[in-house]
Amino acid sequence: MLQDGPSRLVAAGAVCFMLSDALLALNRFVTPLPASAFWVLTSYYAAQCLLVMGLLRARPTPAD
Repeated sequence: MLQDGPSRLVAAGAVCFMLSDALLALNRFVTPLPASAFWVLTSYYAAQCLLVMGLLRARPTPAD
């Protein structure tokens, strides 16, 4: 079950969230990153899209 398409999308979304948070932390506490807002928001929105796509594909479709 954890190796189907929707699960992989959700896992990829979680990885994108971790990347987004890591970039925020690096930029804030270690060193300023060039174009940090672009990379943080890109990874954040990618995470949102991947999570939603995975959840929508995992939902059972109503029977006609």
